[in-house]
Amino acid sequence: MRTSGGSRWLITVALLACSCVLCAQENPPAAANTILPLYHALRTVRLDTSKVFKIREAVIDREDLHIFFNDGTVVFTQEVEGKITGLYFEGDGEVLLRPPNRTEKLSLGLFTKEGVLADKFTHAYLRFNDDVYAELKASLRPPVDLDTSQVAQFDDAAVRLADLDALRLLTAFTSGPAKDETGRTVMADRFLHARIGGSTHGTYDLFYDTRNPEQIVAGQLGHNGGFSYYDLWMSFLSRHVREGKTDGVVPLRTADAVHVDKFKIEAVIHPPKDLSGEALLDVSVRQGGPRMLFFELSHELKVKSVVLGGAPIEFLQNEAIEGTQLARRGNDFIAVVLPAPCKPGEKFRLEFRYEGSVLADAGGGLLYVGARGTWYPNRGLTPSQYEMTFSYPPQWTLLATGEKASETQEGELRRSTWVTNRPIPIAGFNLGQYVEARDKAQNAEIEAYASHGVEKDLPSTQTYTLQRRRDPWSGPGLEEITVSLNFNPAAGAKIVAREAAKSVEFYDSLLGPYPYPSLKLTQLPGPDSQGWPGLIYLSSYTFLTPEEREHLGMNDFVKTFFGTLVTRHEVAHMWWGHQVFWNSYRDQWLSEALANYSALLMTQQDEPQKFRIIMDGYRSQLLSKREGADLYEAGPVTLGLRLNSSKFPDAYQAIAYGRGTWLIHMLRSMLQDGTRASRGKTKVSGDDLFIQALRSVLQKHRDGPMTNDDLREAFEQVWPESLRFEGRKSLDWFFDGWVNGTAIPALEVSGLKFAKQGTEEFVSGVIHQKDAPDDLVTSIPVYSQNGERFDYLGRVFAVGNDTRFRLPSHGGHKIVLDPFHTVLTRPN
Repeated sequence: MRTSGGSRWLITVALLACSCVLCAQENPPAAANTILPLYHALRTVRLDTSKVFKIREAVIDREDLHIFFNDGTVVFTQEVEGKITGLYFEGDGEVLLRPPNRTEKLSLGLFTKEGVLADKFTHAYLRFNDDVYAELKASLRPPVDLDTSQVAQFDDAAVRLADLDALRLLTAFTSGPAKDETGRTVMADRFLHARIGGSTHGTYDLFYDTRNPEQIVAGQLGHNGGFSYYDLWMSFLSRHVREGKTDGVVPLRTADAVHVDKFKIEAVIHPPKDLSGEALLDVSVRQGGPRMLFFELSHELKVKSVVLGGAPIEFLQNEAIEGTQLARRGNDFIAVVLPAPCKPGEKFRLEFRYEGSVLADAGGGLLYVGARGTWYPNRGLTPSQYEMTFSYPPQWTLLATGEKASETQEGELRRSTWVTNRPIPIAGFNLGQYVEARDKAQNAEIEAYASHGVEKDLPSTQTYTLQRRRDPWSGPGLEEITVSLNFNPAAGAKIVAREAAKSVEFYDSLLGPYPYPSLKLTQLPGPDSQGWPGLIYLSSYTFLTPEEREHLGMNDFVKTFFGTLVTRHEVAHMWWGHQVFWNSYRDQWLSEALANYSALLMTQQDEPQKFRIIMDGYRSQLLSKREGADLYEAGPVTLGLRLNSSKFPDAYQAIAYGRGTWLIHMLRSMLQDGTRASRGKTKVSGDDLFIQALRSVLQKHRDGPMTNDDLREAFEQVWPESLRFEGRKSLDWFFDGWVNGTAIPALEVSGLKFAKQGTEEFVSGVIHQKDAPDDLVTSIPVYSQNGERFDYLGRVFAVGNDTRFRLPSHGGHKIVLDPFHTVLTRPN
């Protein structure tokens, strides 16, 4: 259960679409090249009454995106620094946007019930950074009768919408020519945002933005349960990028164009709420051009100044709209304005000073750090060195990523410095009044910290009224008794430390050496947990005893989840998530699913019945209903945080963790069966090949991101011949249908016939895949059952709804499909 700054792309779209306002610093430095007047002009630009036209049979084409102006009136905005940046249209228009693949087609259909966005509209407001005026000029005619009152209405709407794209346009106005570190030209910065008033789908947004990792985006603000969500209907690479037709121009790098090599952070903490910080960021430029650099920082922390080379520079800090998904997530932006566009190869240091109430008092000696965001300015998951010094009251215990280099007492505050022994993708700390328990695993010290109390949301004393049978001498019937239960997480610290030590030892032998000198686990209020390099926040529920969890009314899945899985899952993130991580939201599920399945491998070895409880529980969640719709229909694992929408507010957790875990289990199970079928060859177990594939990913992509393609290639390298679909080593069939799909089919077998051929008996029949796409390919294990014994016959590739098969029956006359639940299917 990790959160991080890696979802910057999603937040960027939300910023563009949800009218988030960026407020300039209160006391900007006096400078001749200040951009504040330009920013103000872009935010408040009005329509130009001298540029009102009739327009007919015009079109704006941006690769896959087509916006038609069939007949109507268009008014352009006033010029800003000599450039027209917008227009307002009213009349008869149409939009055409075709999704390029099944995933995006299904996503569009979830929100619009259509496979193509082909919608008429009556009004639209566009902002852009290229010369749309010149592009449309041939289709413009002066109006015959100009209705000035109508233009005034247009102007009122335009001014309200101008703020939407002011920041994005500001980046375009201030950027210089973009080059990478080798001097190659970078793709031109082109931007178009259309706010459409559609006839069928209401108000929605269309984006073409070469600065986005995915240049084409369509979405709409949705609502559910009093909260707002930005529903991304589609998001994909533009046609030329998909086809590689970039004419030698290098795509814009959004994640690592500017890299922070080292963070040096000084933080003073005043419990229970306040933190003031000074962060020094050593920056290197890998792809030049931008003058504005964006960093994530909790909106609870207000930046006081940003300094470059000893001189203050301008910045803009975000205020998120209350009640939006963005505000609840809390990872907000600060935009730093450099004196000039940065150049590839350039290095410089930025100094941030900030303060605010980023901590929350949860009660019971527990603080929640960064409850709604990031506690230091960062640019997402990129490996950096850290040196962090904290000053805080001595009655509190502070834990942080890295190793403690020093600790001193200075006046009324304790001062401790923590440094990393290797680049890590993100850093964190926690503060509380803890009891400590220690253990050891291999060469790593394990420390667990828990409080004597629990958070306010989990009362320290629970009183239950129970019924039990009367004592025999008291007569028949039931009597009521009252039981009082005192929760004391500190008592569970020793158990947590031992469990973490066992986990480190298990993964050390399974995946490779543990990468840090120590592992610290601290109690975190609430049900969520979060892993940092060498530091884990563990939910209070993991520190409770089995009896305490029982008294909280948890079912078997939840008890197993908190009692067994969570600690193992978070420890596994030291490999999956910190040694290798992800950049794209489409790959985020890999970190969670691989950590989760690593934890389940350990669980299956120790307590196989709990492995089954978790797997069955995930399947039940996926098949559950949300407002009448099946949860699994929210989308495939590769949609990442897009899965959380107004249709399915909490789908990401169930799909990324649940379906993702099942997908890894399916790959492992196929390998187990595939090696059984390799007769007369060197015997290598399926689990040996499975672990070989996992280690390959870790070794090849250590300290960098992994992708879906990386995982596919790792498994293709070990894929046995007996498992090849259509004789090809490629696993495209699995990733196309299962990783990028949503199906959970029901399996049936019919038409069974047994016949002898020579001395061997064969069985033939038809396998039916119900509730599945026509082209879904599934590898299904087939067994014969004799009493309680199951004999493996082989695997059949079921394609679509009906597939004929023929296998040796080995004398069995009762045929069973997947009796050991290795395929994600509906239960019989």
